[in-house]
Amino acid sequence: MSTATEEMTLDGELAAPPPPAAGETAGGDPEAPYGRTRDGKPRGKPGPKGPRSRTGSRSSRTAPKPPPRVAGTSRPRTSSSSGPDYAAAVRGVIQSIAFPLAFSPATLPDAAALAAYGPNLADALDALAKERPEVAAVLDKLLAVGPYGAVFAAAVPLLVQLGVNHALVPLQLGTLLGAQDPAVLVQSFIPDQAAA
Repeated sequence: MSTATEEMTLDGELAAPPPPAAGETAGGDPEAPYGRTRDGKPRGKPGPKGPRSRTGSRSSRTAPKPPPRVAGTSRPRTSSSSGPDYAAAVRGVIQSIAFPLAFSPATLPDAAALAAYGPNLADALDALAKERPEVAAVLDKLLAVGPYGAVFAAAVPLLVQLGVNHALVPLQLGTLLGAQDPAVLVQSFIPDQAAA
């Protein structure tokens, strides 16, 4: 009643098969040491197989881990072309704040101060954002104005120039905000009229 792999105990019950000999596998198949699947292919080694990919299958390779960072250090950006140009965007915001302030005599000094010192502030914020990712993240949120932001940024210098042309914005403040003297503007537009 017993076979070569099954043995009876003294109580008449089946005993566990003996462990495989050295070099022999449990299933007796050296090509499939962990057994075979239903379709006859050898089973893989048990255990975790690595991270799953987006499709749900496991990949055989894992991504290398980045080197550990020292606390309190940041990775400075090495070139000025990396990331957005925060300076130009901040200058545009400062211009858009200074422009309406130029229409009131009470806030005209504020507009002049923004126009005079704003570019230095914009450059400093740009340099800081390139060094500190948290500053860049704040500026990204503050400067995200949607698809109309570019139109607004292009309209502000035109509105400043129109204000200077009609003496609504003082010429000195207008030049700080990027406008030109109306006479110089006309001369560059129609050179013959300036000679007349």
